[in-house]
Amino acid sequence: MASAFSASGDDIIRRQLHIAESFSNVSPGHFSYRAGHSSNEPEETLEEAYEIQRCIQWICQFGITKVALQFPDELLVDAPDVALAIEKKSKVEVYILGDTTYGSCCVDEITAEHVGANGLIHFGRACLSHHNRKLPVLYIFENLSVEKELFLTAFTKTFKTDDSVLLISDLRYHQSTRTLINDLYSYKNIILMELDIPEEQKSDTKSETNGNLHIGGRKCTIPDKRPVDQWTVLYIGEEGVALTNLMLTLNRCPFYSYNPKSHSLRLGLATMTSVANCDKGCELQKFVSHHILERKWHRDE
Repeated sequence: MASAFSASGDDIIRRQLHIAESFSNVSPGHFSYRAGHSSNEPEETLEEAYEIQRCIQWICQFGITKVALQFPDELLVDAPDVALAIEKKSKVEVYILGDTTYGSCCVDEITAEHVGANGLIHFGRACLSHHNRKLPVLYIFENLSVEKELFLTAFTKTFKTDDSVLLISDLRYHQSTRTLINDLYSYKNIILMELDIPEEQKSDTKSETNGNLHIGGRKCTIPDKRPVDQWTVLYIGEEGVALTNLMLTLNRCPFYSYNPKSHSLRLGLATMTSVANCDKGCELQKFVSHHILERKWHRDE
């Protein structure tokens, strides 16, 4: 197994790492990689957290002989363990991309090509931007849960059964959000935007064709009779750049956000019209944060 760094020479790229059978200080059966993992939450094994079996199946499916693994900075500490597990089970050469050419959310084919990899596995956050890629890419996302009862309480207090709600989730909460849809059966006009993996993605900007909506690495089909601006958007995830970008793109839609960590549901009032009325010197992030109405439902309610 080798470690690759885009800013280093070929000798660094091809340097061999000698890793002990048990690299980390945690036992293989009780591995947890998430920063800030709560002690009262069940821990995941290495295989579960990084979906090792799925990685092996993908390697076999595409006939990969040399695979590059790309991690964000916060997960690099786990990279040797993951690489060793994949190498032992797949019997292929494994390289760790320790310093990506672009941001960690973007697939770094350039560094992968430096080591002659013919496949790349991207772990963690991803922008899902579309490029004409030469290499097959597998995305492995972190899966975080949304506490069902707290979310449903906040949702039913905020929305009426006849409201048109477009659900968009942070990548890390997507799988959990999909399971919540089944508990909202009384709401007839709810649509969840599914992930739009780059291999199938047509565009990374907003486009409406026959009710199809593609935006920010996500996609859905909306009814032709109801334009996008007649839908209320509910974003599930922490506030940040992803939410701001969505608000700017779907700028005519009312926006709510639900934070699964604080269990708070917020109504965001920022639209492109109101932003235009902001003083030229004000920053968008400050403007958004100063125009938030907060509604919180805590555990003790």
